[in-house]
Amino acid sequence: MGLTQVNASTVPVRSISVEPQEYCSCSAVVTIGDDGDAIRESLTRCLKLSDAVLITGGLGPTKDDITKTVLCDFFHSHLVENAVALENVRRIFAIRGFELTPVNRAQALVPECCQVLNNDLGTAPCMWFEQDGKVVVSMPGVPFEMEWLMENRVVPKLQETFK
Repeated sequence: MGLTQVNASTVPVRSISVEPQEYCSCSAVVTIGDDGDAIRESLTRCLKLSDAVLITGGLGPTKDDITKTVLCDFFHSHLVENAVALENVRRIFAIRGFELTPVNRAQALVPECCQVLNNDLGTAPCMWFEQDGKVVVSMPGVPFEMEWLMENRVVPKLQETFK
């Protein structure tokens, strides 16, 4: 079976202007399956090399979507229901005419230590972490959601953070 990793080809093509003559660029692209140890090891390695690490995927409501719990472990945090994320899930379900189930409500659970960047296009929240002058951003894996978040939330916040 052939696979195409869409997000890996989308995120690094953007060079983010931080100051008029300064740019940051992608130094590595790593593809990892739903393996907690591999995610933690890659985060540790990438944070040694970079000031910011961008993650996509693994935020859904299914059992194999482990990114949020791995990030809790990595940042020594725990999941809490975020009011902004819950309101966004409710809004999207109301627009689509769906009933909000406990599984879908769980989309609003995020690590307590993160800042939620609202995802106007979907139910999985974007999560921003800062630690020791470094940034980790976890975005949904749905390509059009991730692209919108990059343009409207992540890049502007990176520019502000690293100016």
